Amino acid sequence: PARKDRSYLVPGGFGFLGRAVADWLVERGARHLILVGRNGPDEAAEAQLERWRRHGVAVECARVDVADVDALSAAADRWRDALPPLAGVVHCAGALADAPLADTTEEHLARTFAGKVTGAWHLHRLTEGTPLDLFVLFSSFAGVVGSPGQSAYAAANTALDALASYRRARGEPAVSIAWGTWAGGGLGTSTGGAERLIRLGVLPRGRAQGLDLLD
Repeated sequence: PARKDRSYLVPGGFGFLGRAVADWLVERGARHLILVGRNGPDEAAEAQLERWRRHGVAVECARVDVADVDALSAAADRWRDALPPLAGVVHCAGALADAPLADTTEEHLARTFAGKVTGAWHLHRLTEGTPLDLFVLFSSFAGVVGSPGQSAYAAANTALDALASYRRARGEPAVSIAWGTWAGGGLGTSTGGAERLIRLGVLPRGRAQGLDLLD
């Protein structure tokens, strides 16, 4: 169970997967959420925020790019003063910049690595010395088996897997999960990746199945 007297940070928290993770935390007892994203919550996210608040969940929303260490550090200072201590991080942020390998540029790598890898490193440094119960990184199937046009994305997710190994070697909690596509949302669904994988025989998982696996 999540702890009622601690806070849980979800970067990418306004997107489809971030909201699913926040719901998962609330169902397991969390009463203090910190949702972070480059963009503010859309209409669907606002409706879910209101449902949580009606059920007694305190939700802190921050329009912060986790790749921006100064902005993230300033937000973290505010959270330390105003919220219960942090018990967990579930990093769901990410972006795609697909291109054939021969056409992949520094800009493709920078866009793909920013929120996912640079952000994860900043979160790692920010929480060093904090007694966390969980530090979960949302990696991807693409980093394990490859995916046409997604060399930058595959590399970024493999970097998350490496960060999890690094943390565990230091005695810090970390799990990196190489997800496939989720039915109903997420980067793979929004860019047509789910259809490509279905043609290869890899089916998207439903939200309930995904959260069971996360559990």
